[in-house]
Amino acid sequence: MKPSQETHEKTVERLLDAAGKVLEATYEDEQRTHRAITALEQLRIAVEQKISTLSRDTVLLIEGASDTTAKKAAELLQHKFSEADAAAERARARYVQAAQGFGWRLFGLAALLQLLLFVAGWLILGRTLPSEDEIADRRQIVQQLRHQTVDLQGQVADLDRQIKSKQRKVNDLDRRGARVNWTVCKDNQQVSHICFRTDEQAGDFSSADGEKTYRIPWGY
Repeated sequence: MKPSQETHEKTVERLLDAAGKVLEATYEDEQRTHRAITALEQLRIAVEQKISTLSRDTVLLIEGASDTTAKKAAELLQHKFSEADAAAERARARYVQAAQGFGWRLFGLAALLQLLLFVAGWLILGRTLPSEDEIADRRQIVQQLRHQTVDLQGQVADLDRQIKSKQRKVNDLDRRGARVNWTVCKDNQQVSHICFRTDEQAGDFSSADGEKTYRIPWGY
Protein backbone atom coordinates (compact mmCIF):
# COMPACT_ATOMS: atom_id res chain seq x y z
CA MET A 1 0.00 0.00 0.00
CA LYS A 2 1.29 3.48 -0.80
CA PRO A 3 2.25 5.85 2.09
CA SER A 4 -0.32 8.41 0.95
CA GLN A 5 -3.06 5.81 1.11
CA GLU A 6 -2.02 4.80 4.65
CA THR A 7 -2.05 8.47 5.67
CA HIS A 8 -5.56 8.93 4.21
CA GLU A 9 -6.82 5.84 6.03
CA LYS A 10 -5.37 6.99 9.36
CA THR A 11 -6.88 10.45 8.86
CA VAL A 12 -10.29 8.98 8.12
CA GLU A 13 -10.05 6.72 11.17
CA ARG A 14 -9.20 9.72 13.39
CA LEU A 15 -12.13 11.69 11.95
CA LEU A 16 -14.55 8.81 12.51
CA ASP A 17 -13.22 8.36 16.07
CA ALA A 18 -13.72 12.08 16.70
CA ALA A 19 -17.25 11.85 15.33
CA GLY A 20 -17.96 8.96 17.71
CA LYS A 21 -16.67 10.98 20.65
CA VAL A 22 -18.82 13.93 19.60
CA LEU A 23 -21.89 11.70 19.51
CA GLU A 24 -20.99 10.27 22.92
CA ALA A 25 -20.50 13.78 24.38
CA THR A 26 -23.81 14.87 22.83
CA TYR A 27 -25.55 11.93 24.47
CA GLU A 28 -23.99 12.72 27.86
CA ASP A 29 -24.91 16.43 27.55
CA GLU A 30 -28.43 15.45 26.61
CA GLN A 31 -28.73 13.21 29.68
CA ARG A 32 -27.42 15.97 32.00
CA THR A 33 -29.74 18.54 30.44
CA HIS A 34 -32.72 16.23 30.79
CA ARG A 35 -31.85 15.68 34.46
CA ALA A 36 -31.61 19.45 35.01
CA ILE A 37 -34.94 20.05 33.27
CA THR A 38 -36.55 17.28 35.34
CA ALA A 39 -35.24 18.83 38.55
CA LEU A 40 -36.55 22.26 37.53
CA GLU A 41 -39.92 20.74 36.67
CA GLN A 42 -40.06 19.10 40.09
CA LEU A 43 -39.19 22.45 41.69
CA ARG A 44 -42.00 24.13 39.75
CA ILE A 45 -44.48 21.50 40.91
CA ALA A 46 -43.31 21.89 44.52
CA VAL A 47 -43.72 25.67 44.33
CA GLU A 48 -47.23 25.31 42.95
CA GLN A 49 -48.12 22.85 45.70
CA LYS A 50 -46.68 25.22 48.31
CA ILE A 51 -48.75 28.11 46.93
CA SER A 52 -51.87 25.96 47.01
CA THR A 53 -51.19 24.95 50.61
CA LEU A 54 -50.57 28.56 51.63
CA SER A 55 -53.83 29.60 49.97
CA ARG A 56 -55.86 27.03 51.90
CA ASP A 57 -54.16 27.84 55.20
CA THR A 58 -54.64 31.55 54.71
CA VAL A 59 -58.35 31.21 53.92
CA LEU A 60 -58.86 29.21 57.08
CA LEU A 61 -56.86 31.71 59.08
CA ILE A 62 -58.85 34.69 57.74
CA GLU A 63 -62.20 33.06 58.40
CA GLY A 64 -61.35 32.42 62.05
CA ALA A 65 -59.66 35.71 62.93
CA SER A 66 -60.71 39.27 63.61
CA ASP A 67 -60.34 42.12 61.16
CA THR A 68 -56.93 43.08 62.48
CA THR A 69 -55.74 39.53 62.45
CA ALA A 70 -57.23 39.05 58.99
CA LYS A 71 -55.40 42.12 57.74
CA LYS A 72 -52.09 40.84 59.10
CA ALA A 73 -52.81 37.43 57.63
CA ALA A 74 -53.56 39.03 54.27
CA GLU A 75 -50.29 40.93 54.38
CA LEU A 76 -48.46 37.76 55.29
CA LEU A 77 -50.25 35.96 52.49
CA GLN A 78 -49.29 38.66 50.03
CA HIS A 79 -45.65 38.41 51.10
CA LYS A 80 -45.68 34.63 50.76
CA PHE A 81 -47.33 34.89 47.38
CA SER A 82 -44.64 37.33 46.25
CA GLU A 83 -41.91 34.97 47.40
CA ALA A 84 -43.59 32.00 45.73
CA ASP A 85 -44.11 33.99 42.53
CA ALA A 86 -40.43 35.03 42.51
CA ALA A 87 -39.36 31.42 43.06
CA ALA A 88 -41.61 30.25 40.25
CA GLU A 89 -40.22 32.93 37.97
CA ARG A 90 -36.66 31.88 38.77
CA ALA A 91 -37.56 28.25 38.09
CA ARG A 92 -39.16 29.21 34.77
CA ALA A 93 -36.10 31.27 33.79
CA ARG A 94 -33.78 28.37 34.61
CA TYR A 95 -36.02 26.02 32.68
CA VAL A 96 -35.98 28.27 29.58
CA GLN A 97 -32.23 28.90 29.88
CA ALA A 98 -31.51 25.20 30.15
CA ALA A 99 -33.71 24.42 27.16
CA GLN A 100 -32.10 27.16 25.06
CA GLY A 101 -28.59 26.14 26.09
CA PHE A 102 -29.38 22.54 25.24
CA GLY A 103 -30.71 23.55 21.81
CA TRP A 104 -27.66 25.66 20.92
CA ARG A 105 -25.32 22.97 22.19
CA LEU A 106 -27.04 20.35 20.07
CA PHE A 107 -26.87 22.67 17.06
CA GLY A 108 -23.12 23.25 17.55
CA LEU A 109 -22.40 19.55 18.02
CA ALA A 110 -24.48 18.64 14.96
CA ALA A 111 -22.62 21.22 12.87
CA LEU A 112 -19.26 19.87 14.09
CA LEU A 113 -20.33 16.32 13.29
CA GLN A 114 -21.41 17.31 9.78
CA LEU A 115 -18.08 19.05 9.26
CA LEU A 116 -16.17 15.96 10.34
CA LEU A 117 -18.23 13.73 8.05
CA PHE A 118 -17.72 16.16 5.16
CA VAL A 119 -13.94 16.14 5.65
CA ALA A 120 -13.93 12.33 5.85
CA GLY A 121 -15.97 12.06 2.64
CA TRP A 122 -13.68 14.58 0.91
CA LEU A 123 -10.60 12.55 1.88
CA ILE A 124 -12.19 9.31 0.67
CA LEU A 125 -13.15 10.89 -2.66
CA GLY A 126 -9.70 12.41 -3.03
CA ARG A 127 -8.19 8.99 -2.54
CA THR A 128 -10.49 7.06 -4.87
CA LEU A 129 -11.04 9.54 -7.72
CA PRO A 130 -8.28 9.54 -10.38
CA SER A 131 -6.22 12.63 -11.12
CA GLU A 132 -6.44 14.62 -14.36
CA ASP A 133 -3.32 12.91 -15.73
CA GLU A 134 -4.77 9.48 -14.97
CA ILE A 135 -8.04 10.44 -16.65
CA ALA A 136 -6.15 11.64 -19.74
CA ASP A 137 -4.14 8.39 -19.86
CA ARG A 138 -7.30 6.32 -19.57
CA ARG A 139 -8.98 8.30 -22.33
CA GLN A 140 -5.97 7.68 -24.57
CA ILE A 141 -6.12 3.94 -23.80
CA VAL A 142 -9.85 3.89 -24.58
CA GLN A 143 -9.20 5.66 -27.88
CA GLN A 144 -6.51 3.14 -28.80
CA LEU A 145 -8.85 0.27 -27.94
CA ARG A 146 -11.52 1.79 -30.17
CA HIS A 147 -9.07 1.95 -33.09
CA GLN A 148 -8.01 -1.64 -32.46
CA THR A 149 -11.66 -2.69 -32.33
CA VAL A 150 -12.33 -1.04 -35.70
CA ASP A 151 -9.25 -2.77 -37.21
CA LEU A 152 -10.33 -6.13 -35.82
CA GLN A 153 -13.83 -5.66 -37.18
CA GLY A 154 -12.31 -4.98 -40.63
CA GLN A 155 -10.17 -8.12 -40.36
CA VAL A 156 -13.19 -10.18 -39.30
CA ALA A 157 -15.15 -8.86 -42.30
CA ASP A 158 -12.26 -9.79 -44.64
CA LEU A 159 -12.06 -13.28 -43.14
CA ASP A 160 -15.79 -13.69 -43.51
CA ARG A 161 -15.59 -12.75 -47.20
CA GLN A 162 -12.71 -15.18 -47.72
CA ILE A 163 -14.60 -17.98 -45.98
CA LYS A 164 -17.67 -17.39 -48.12
CA SER A 165 -15.54 -17.33 -51.28
CA LYS A 166 -13.84 -20.61 -50.35
CA GLN A 167 -17.17 -22.12 -49.43
CA ARG A 168 -18.52 -21.26 -52.87
CA LYS A 169 -15.47 -22.95 -54.42
CA VAL A 170 -15.98 -26.03 -52.25
CA ASN A 171 -19.61 -26.19 -53.26
CA ASP A 172 -18.67 -25.86 -56.90
CA LEU A 173 -16.06 -28.62 -56.61
CA ASP A 174 -18.55 -30.72 -54.74
CA ARG A 175 -21.02 -30.42 -57.60
CA ARG A 176 -18.25 -31.50 -59.97
CA GLY A 177 -17.46 -34.61 -57.95
CA ALA A 178 -14.49 -33.40 -55.99
CA ARG A 179 -15.31 -35.78 -53.15
CA VAL A 180 -15.40 -38.86 -55.39
CA ASN A 181 -12.97 -41.52 -54.18
CA TRP A 182 -10.88 -42.31 -57.28
CA THR A 183 -8.46 -45.20 -57.73
CA VAL A 184 -6.93 -47.52 -60.35
CA CYS A 185 -8.59 -50.90 -60.97
CA LYS A 186 -7.53 -53.88 -63.06
CA ASP A 187 -9.88 -56.15 -64.99
CA ASN A 188 -9.53 -59.92 -65.62
CA GLN A 189 -6.89 -59.30 -68.26
CA GLN A 190 -4.96 -57.15 -65.75
CA VAL A 191 -5.72 -54.05 -67.72
CA SER A 192 -5.73 -50.92 -65.58
CA HIS A 193 -8.76 -48.67 -65.52
CA ILE A 194 -9.72 -45.51 -63.62
CA CYS A 195 -12.40 -46.41 -61.07
CA PHE A 196 -14.28 -44.71 -58.24
CA ARG A 197 -15.92 -46.08 -55.14
CA THR A 198 -19.69 -46.46 -55.28
CA ASP A 199 -22.40 -46.82 -52.65
CA GLU A 200 -23.41 -50.47 -53.08
CA GLN A 201 -26.24 -50.19 -50.57
CA ALA A 202 -27.91 -47.57 -52.77
CA GLY A 203 -27.97 -49.98 -55.77
CA ASP A 204 -27.70 -48.99 -59.41
CA PHE A 205 -29.92 -46.84 -61.60
CA SER A 206 -30.78 -47.09 -65.29
CA SER A 207 -31.47 -44.36 -67.77
CA ALA A 208 -34.91 -43.77 -69.19
CA ASP A 209 -34.12 -45.87 -72.28
CA GLY A 210 -32.58 -48.62 -70.14
CA GLU A 211 -29.33 -48.56 -72.05
CA LYS A 212 -27.24 -46.79 -69.39
CA THR A 213 -26.44 -47.80 -65.85
CA TYR A 214 -25.49 -45.38 -63.10
CA ARG A 215 -24.24 -45.76 -59.53
CA ILE A 216 -24.08 -43.26 -56.72
CA PRO A 217 -20.51 -42.33 -55.73
CA TRP A 218 -19.55 -43.03 -52.12
CA GLY A 219 -20.24 -40.04 -49.92
CA TYR A 220 -22.93 -38.56 -52.14
